[in-house]
Amino acid sequence: MTQRTLFDGPDPAAFNAERAKDAAAAGIDRSAEGREDAFAKLLEGVRKTAAVTDHFTSDAVFKAHPELDNVREHRIMGAVMRVAAKNGWIEKTGTYLPGDRVVAHRRPMLVWRSKLKGVA
Repeated sequence: MTQRTLFDGPDPAAFNAERAKDAAAAGIDRSAEGREDAFAKLLEGVRKTAAVTDHFTSDAVFKAHPELDNVREHRIMGAVMRVAAKNGWIEKTGTYLPGDRVVAHRRPMLVWRSKLKGVA
């Protein structure tokens, strides 16, 4: 196997990985289409949680706001968190914790850092 140089052009594997990442993000965003009411409720829950908590997972949003358990479309939470990050309310920490909710099956959940706590 030969080593790539600056003159070889873009690495096809890196290019394909970036395209796959973009496609996955688009799929997350498409999951929210047609679910505007649920999306708005979950986004408000994230905003409220970020206003009072330094670090949290999406499971913590449901724990802090039991009224969100009535929202049937929990699968759109990934898109909700992406929008909250784009809004500047939260940012990724790169840390993961096991999920708390039974439906999450203890899968790793991204820990988010609030950018709203302490902001008037």
